[in-house]
Amino acid sequence: MRGVLFLLTVVLVLTSCSQGCNSDIVGIYINKFRTDENHYIEIFLDSTYFHYYKDHEGIIRDHKGKWKFSSNKCELLLDNWYYYDSLVPNDWQPALQSVKVYGEELEFVPDSRARHSFFKE
Repeated sequence: MRGVLFLLTVVLVLTSCSQGCNSDIVGIYINKFRTDENHYIEIFLDSTYFHYYKDHEGIIRDHKGKWKFSSNKCELLLDNWYYYDSLVPNDWQPALQSVKVYGEELEFVPDSRARHSFFKE
């Protein structure tokens, strides 16, 4: 019985690790929550990113920054991050932003996947 439990534990651990963390994060990620906005992040190989937001009135806001990736935490760190959203005030100050990486999804706010997530194109 102990051998079966050990084998089952090993299989569960290996299965959970096989999903792993997607370290191929370079590319364009789009937020598709609102169809009347154009909102994306482009992650470049040189450890920089470009964040673009065009709201429903045609107002454009964008910025650039640097990123670091932590594969043991499946976490992307973006410096100089600004939130662009109709709910965020225009005088929002830049900050270091921690982003969870789930496969080809960047999740900015836990448990808020639709509104605050970006998906790889």
